[in-house]
Amino acid sequence: MEKARLESFFDFCCFDSSFVELRRRARHDLEVTGNAYCEVLRDGTAGIARFVYVPSYTVRLLPLDKEAVEVRERVRISAVSFDSVTTRRRLRRYIQVQSTERVYFKSFGDSRVISRLTGRAFPDVAALKAADSSDGPATESTARCSRKWACASGASAARRRPREARSA
Repeated sequence: MEKARLESFFDFCCFDSSFVELRRRARHDLEVTGNAYCEVLRDGTAGIARFVYVPSYTVRLLPLDKEAVEVRERVRISAVSFDSVTTRRRLRRYIQVQSTERVYFKSFGDSRVISRLTGRAFPDVAALKAADSSDGPATESTARCSRKWACASGASAARRRPREARSA
């Protein structure tokens, strides 16, 4: 049952391409620019619904926020089970710049309401709408930089060595 649900999700998780193509494009960006980005769209129940490729040359990283934010993280407690813990992290926001348009994104897992037009944090969606009725909450972005990618993907030293060195 779970396998069928996951297969269905990955078959339809990208609008204009397959998940494999999205990963291929992100990996290319990572190799060329040192960064790769993917926008995460959520459904009405806060579950992940879709991924959208974001070209790395259009994204700028903003400085880490000065104040730490409480986030929920899943921690593996055994080979088959996870637990959810609350930790405090300094998160960052991202801005995508395409010609004259600017759109802000928040870090993946950031529970705050961030303006997609200004990048400001608000206590809730109502406060955001009260400040500007044309604005809406920012979506999340997954970001990988070359150094973190190797650690985050669990790459071994053998996978990071040049191809010639591996074949010897």
